[in-house]
Amino acid sequence: MAPSKQSDIISLRFNQDKRCLICTTNSAVRIYNTDPLFPYKQIKRDSVGTVRIAELLHRSNIVALVGGGTSPKFADNVVMIYDAKLNRLIVELTFSLPVLNVKLRRDKIIVVLLNRIYVFSLELKPRRLFTIETRDNHRSICEMCPNSDLQLLVSPGHVQGS
Repeated sequence: MAPSKQSDIISLRFNQDKRCLICTTNSAVRIYNTDPLFPYKQIKRDSVGTVRIAELLHRSNIVALVGGGTSPKFADNVVMIYDAKLNRLIVELTFSLPVLNVKLRRDKIIVVLLNRIYVFSLELKPRRLFTIETRDNHRSICEMCPNSDLQLLVSPGHVQGS
């Protein structure tokens, strides 16, 4: 297997309204405007290490990060909420298992583990609102309605078919 290059893409995601794209590579986390397409912000590897998961909150400066890739600075069981304008971490959430997925909405942080989903308030001192037990969810399937007026979260149920 060939060694990893600095430009290798680790993940790609759109933000909630698809106006921005967030890309993690072995050298940085890059945020792009989509129409027209141009670089919007960048978080360098020196600040956060390499990142496996990055989720942008709408078109704001708030990004959820989970370490991974060739040179992670943070463990894969930690969600870091990063302020790209201030260039600093503002919240840290630590779990007993690796984080498989993260979703953001203006009022919530959703963290997906293998068989559990945690829902937190999105604030400087997040409160755990509730936990959902699921069956093993190796593919980290979870979606949330981006509209704060509609409280809808979809994921595999604890029992197949539920």
